[in-house]
Amino acid sequence: MINSQQIRPLCKQCLKLPARLNGKSVLGFQRWHKFCNSCANARYRRREERSSECNRCGFRCEDLCQMCLIDDVTLCQNCNALRLKHNKPKSQLTVDATVLDYDLIIR
Repeated sequence: MINSQQIRPLCKQCLKLPARLNGKSVLGFQRWHKFCNSCANARYRRREERSSECNRCGFRCEDLCQMCLIDDVTLCQNCNALRLKHNKPKSQLTVDATVLDYDLIIR
């Protein structure tokens, strides 16, 4: 809960313009959005650019909430999950000293 008046923050996307108004708190203090008006409108327009067909697998959705727009490519949620899985960095394997000792004993 907001107990004091907050300073108007900058937009989290462009970091130049002040964030837009978001009404008042219960105590009467001004609240702010994360984005300025122009960035919020651009995000909304970008969301509307999604098509209803996946560019990778060809899946056609009934509702656009099943689609993701990433780098101007529309992906279904399944293809997006696969993209995220394959883009994860491989965890670095560490050598366990006990395994090395065991290998030396067997040889």
